[in-house]
Amino acid sequence: MRETDNGVELEVSDNGKGIPAHIKNKVFEMFYRGNPIQTDQDLGLFIVKNALDKMKGKIRFESNQDKGHFVLC
Repeated sequence: MRETDNGVELEVSDNGKGIPAHIKNKVFEMFYRGNPIQTDQDLGLFIVKNALDKMKGKIRFESNQDKGHFVLC
């Protein structure tokens, strides 16, 4: 977490499988599942994006094989 001229930024990294390029534009959609065998509802990123939109915030991410990286600002 760091303070910027416009507020704060929070960076989050994980050790997940990463997000393939062909679905990157869908990860913030409600109930979108990048993996067809997943059993959870997949609302997490949808809720985060909507909350940030209401606060005039932003979320962006980078993803490579076996590595995810999100920045909330």
